[in-house]
Amino acid sequence: SGQVRATSAIFDFASTETGATFECSLDGAAFAPCSDPVTFGGLAVGMHTLAVRARDAAGNLDPSPASRSWEVLPGIETTIVSGPPSLTNLASAAFDFSSNTANATYECSLDGAAFAPCSDPAAFSGIPDGAHTLRVRAIDPLTSEADSSPALHAWTSDTLAPAAPVVTAPSAMSTTGNTPVITGTAEPGSVVRVTGGASL
Repeated sequence: SGQVRATSAIFDFASTETGATFECSLDGAAFAPCSDPVTFGGLAVGMHTLAVRARDAAGNLDPSPASRSWEVLPGIETTIVSGPPSLTNLASAAFDFSSNTANATYECSLDGAAFAPCSDPAAFSGIPDGAHTLRVRAIDPLTSEADSSPALHAWTSDTLAPAAPVVTAPSAMSTTGNTPVITGTAEPGSVVRVTGGASL
């Protein structure tokens, strides 16, 4: 009895009568001959019960089969609930994550570093400008095994103000009517705002 995450199970049994054979019933199925030990694979998530009865050489059956019940739990999974936006002007990042398994602990890997224990929520500071990734995996409190497919969050940090745009037209001393056309260059992705109060 108990809880496991394995989707296979091995059972060993015995009889007080020498030469007895065995019959098994998994989850209420009809009894069928089985060996000792016996292995069952591909078990679904949920409760399972194995009943085993012995048959002696004369064909007499054990009237009170032995039984064992257990529960197969789903594999542990990790979810990053929240994190920084895909582009941020902060040198820090805060994360919240969760797992489908109660009382799970977590390990984090920032930018490919080795996984290390981290709290939930987790905060990182002093993050340099550039692209970053955080991988988080939950640790199963039952088996101490880690989620084999860590959750991933990617973002880019940009804390530097853009360089001033360069205006190439019109020149400072020229106009082209009451509605000038302004052209120039600026840092990719930046927004240029033009303000002025003089009449042309």
